[in-house]
Amino acid sequence: MDDTFHNLQMESKNHIENLVKWFQDSKLVEKSEEGERHARALFNNPTEEEMVEFEQFKEAVAKLAEEQKTSFDEISKILAEEGPKLVEAINAGLMAFKGSTESKNEIVCECYDSIDDKPSNLDEDIA
Repeated sequence: MDDTFHNLQMESKNHIENLVKWFQDSKLVEKSEEGERHARALFNNPTEEEMVEFEQFKEAVAKLAEEQKTSFDEISKILAEEGPKLVEAINAGLMAFKGSTESKNEIVCECYDSIDDKPSNLDEDIA
């Protein structure tokens, strides 16, 4: 669990959306709007852009363990099993997004081999 969180943190992917997904994929909270609200509450409802720190993450895991009447270690084990899949899914999504934007850039570049080939009204369309 620790390694997965630190990997997310190094890639600046430790925001609430990914952590909620991790809890849901691990079947620790329901995959529903109610489950998402519950998971966010465990983290004290951070904003979408706010990065969750490791201590805050551990506090959320401890709260969840207490609610489910199980140990911190048991929740950690469940998260550790699901963690690598989460990181893989996040990276796959990022690569797909990069691929789609790169192919669009290639199309534009292929259309205009030089600046002289650009239509005169192109700058107006962009502005």
